Amino acid sequence: MKTVVFYSYKGGTGRTLALANVATLAAAVGKRVVVIDMDLEAPGTTYKLLGADYGQASSCRGLVGYLLDMIESGERPDPSGYLVPVPIVAELGVETDGGELLLIPAGRVPSAGYFGELRRLNFDARAADGSAVGYMRGVLEQIEASLAPELVLIDARTGITNSNSLALSELADEVYAFYLDLPEQRDGTRMVLRSLAPLARAGHPTLTAVLSRVPAESEHSQAGWTQTAGDRERLESTIAFLEQPTTPTEFTLESVTALQLHHHPNLVVSEELVLPRLAKPGVALYPLAWDYARLARQILGDDPLLAKVTKRLKKHQPHLAAVLADDPDLRALGTRAAAELKPAGEEPLTARIATYRAAAQHDPAAVPTLASLLVSLSQAEREVGRRQEALDAANEAATLHRDLAVRGGTTVSPNLAAALNNLSNRLSDSGDRTGALAAIEEAVYLYRALAETNPAESTPDLAMSLNNLSTCRSETGDRAGALQAIEEAVNLYRGLVATNPAAFTPDLANSLHNLSNQLSETGDRTGALAAIEEAVYLYRALAETNPAESTPDLAMSLNNLSTCRSETGDRAGALQAIEEAVNLYRGLVATSPAAFTPDLAASLHNLSNQLSETGDRVGALEAIQEAVDLRRELARANPAAFTPDLAASLHNLSIWRSGVGDRVGALEAIQEAVDLRRELARANPAAFAPDLAASLNNLSLRLQETGDRVGALEAAEEARTLYRSLVDT
Repeated sequence: MKTVVFYSYKGGTGRTLALANVATLAAAVGKRVVVIDMDLEAPGTTYKLLGADYGQASSCRGLVGYLLDMIESGERPDPSGYLVPVPIVAELGVETDGGELLLIPAGRVPSAGYFGELRRLNFDARAADGSAVGYMRGVLEQIEASLAPELVLIDARTGITNSNSLALSELADEVYAFYLDLPEQRDGTRMVLRSLAPLARAGHPTLTAVLSRVPAESEHSQAGWTQTAGDRERLESTIAFLEQPTTPTEFTLESVTALQLHHHPNLVVSEELVLPRLAKPGVALYPLAWDYARLARQILGDDPLLAKVTKRLKKHQPHLAAVLADDPDLRALGTRAAAELKPAGEEPLTARIATYRAAAQHDPAAVPTLASLLVSLSQAEREVGRRQEALDAANEAATLHRDLAVRGGTTVSPNLAAALNNLSNRLSDSGDRTGALAAIEEAVYLYRALAETNPAESTPDLAMSLNNLSTCRSETGDRAGALQAIEEAVNLYRGLVATNPAAFTPDLANSLHNLSNQLSETGDRTGALAAIEEAVYLYRALAETNPAESTPDLAMSLNNLSTCRSETGDRAGALQAIEEAVNLYRGLVATSPAAFTPDLAASLHNLSNQLSETGDRVGALEAIQEAVDLRRELARANPAAFTPDLAASLHNLSIWRSGVGDRVGALEAIQEAVDLRRELARANPAAFAPDLAASLNNLSLRLQETGDRVGALEAAEEARTLYRSLVDT
């Protein structure tokens, strides 16, 4: 029996999901596997392995109950009464030669009774005094005697604790330490692994570092199982960092193995087991799928049972067989097998949707994937400014997820909640503020129900949806409701940050940013300034440790800080903040112009306002002219996405030209803005009629300045008509 411990110095690394994937793969190819959830304070393995059926484990007393009964009775109970069988994924289509997956959960989660038993156990104190070592060894010995597993996988706690010291140094044959590429996680993980170096040098346990959430390179679409040059360089750098000499030398690491897990956008919406995807011939695999399979193979090795199962897979699943064991005989399977071994990469999203749409006509199993792909399509269409197409995809995705929830006999579905959240954003983009509010209110209702039964998993989603609810309420004029929602979101994020700052500090900063906006809307300018100053403080700290990730957020929050300072009369402070934002965006544009030119243009637009407030009309005109020039280029390349921004900057350009006495230039700019906004409002009146009315009002002023009183009256009357219509609705 081999015992493997999955550990992470911090949370949010995908450790538990990786364990669930390895356990599923191992059982599917014939292994008898026992999974033990030792993350007693924040158990989550049950949710990953059982998914929507996690409730079937709610009455199982698990590891906490087993240890209490062992301690109180002085005997080792039969572990069969403290475990839950996990169904083996059947998509392989071949006999699995006795594979079995058994889960010993932390305990009766979620329930108040579990936390009472956890307090009685006081496991960390027992680990500190040494008594827990004997108890946990007794657990493993009884599991080996009664269940005879080939593999035991332990999900350990995060951080440096007495219980983790026990798991890593006393129980593990192999340790897999997961971490993100952040300074505190790199240093903390190396520190923990170094503490195990003397044991590892003696051969027990072996140590592997797993770098998680690695950005996927475009080469991966063609690479398949093969690692890219970037992968190899990253792994070599990881090993070099871990094996740097230290004093005393006995703690210097030697012969450390390094693996990596690539990030995939699907993890933002749902965490999935990868076996069903591996088991379908001809389906292109994202890099994370190959990573999980590579991790499983390192743990499983090439033993006779695996070789036997691999041979049986050749006919049905050659691509999975290749992942689990390098087999030269696979070349004899011909070109079709070769194509499956090295998939040609992901098809375009629209092509994949067409494939799954056709499949869904006769295969209900294709519908969940179709619904998830439609959410991705909606977000992609939005990025290129195709608002109607984005809305159509979001509507279809929400409808499919609702049907799936109804067919599944549940009214509370995390996938439906995520789809409704996306739908709300798309409805807001299209100007349907009432529809957007209705969709996000339903999403909040679902996430609230999910958070009541599974707070660890769903509280972050609830906080995120409350953030969006705040924005939607604000857009429909419910300022008090908007403030209430964002205050609840901020409070939730503060609680999450208290337990896991690395994972949730960016979300807290973002919600504080929104809180500032809502406080400003209700007239509390002092509160708005305090909230955005806290957001800037958090983003500045994040940018110091991870500039690539957080500098854009810092620049965005500085933009808002400038506005808030201006509203409280601090014009010098407002100018200082927006100038810093512009400088940050200029640096970002130098390295990634496609990503950050729109943000630079927006900050220049704001800089123009602040320069005007301090009386620097020439500087204001220069800044807005640069913003117009940038946005004109952006709109030329992608008119659907950037024409609204160009019109907004032209509107302001007209004002600043008028301020320096250039009446002809001012009229020229506002006339162009009106023309652009008229076209936008014709296509989408709900979204753009307010902007058109504002520009018509400005046009009236500019025409009056040039002596065209008749034209000025016509423009003012058209603006009044539009505003009356908007007030009516």
